[in-house]
Amino acid sequence: EWKRMVLRLYRAADPAAFREWEPRMLRLTAQVPVLVLWGRHDPYIPLWVADRFGAQKVMHFPDAGHWTPAEAPDRVASEIQDFVRP
Repeated sequence: EWKRMVLRLYRAADPAAFREWEPRMLRLTAQVPVLVLWGRHDPYIPLWVADRFGAQKVMHFPDAGHWTPAEAPDRVASEIQDFVRP
């Protein structure tokens, strides 16, 4: 279900389409801790989407694009470790 949700996110770059399924996504993200890692130079998904996940934490990477883990692997790893560490 989550994979379908992410695919729909890619296709829902327009705010009107996003609003249609945002309540369902927020119900899902309320059930589990969510970390969003977002590259500010992502040419595919607008920046406003990062803040709409209902995530406990949103990290904006100022020098990264769509492939943030490949562009800033050390920082991504550090953020994930910090997020999941008890």
